[in-house]
Amino acid sequence: MTVKELIDYLKTLPEDTEVEVIVGYYSDYSCCTETVPLNLDPYTGNVDFTDFSGNEFVKEGSKFFNKKYLTLGEK
Repeated sequence: MTVKELIDYLKTLPEDTEVEVIVGYYSDYSCCTETVPLNLDPYTGNVDFTDFSGNEFVKEGSKFFNKKYLTLGEK
């Protein structure tokens, strides 16, 4: 999905819609999930933007070559 496609989709929703992301965590021997508010702060939030375009270490043929990724949620 591209940012343009995401924006087009978001435009179809009411403006007062709250946005949450799913976070996974381990509790004893179980893998659990919970929802948390989307936090857009680039340093403390739960979003991550990675730009591989022009990266000398990512070679042509790699799935990351000249790609940009926006990840929502916590890893």
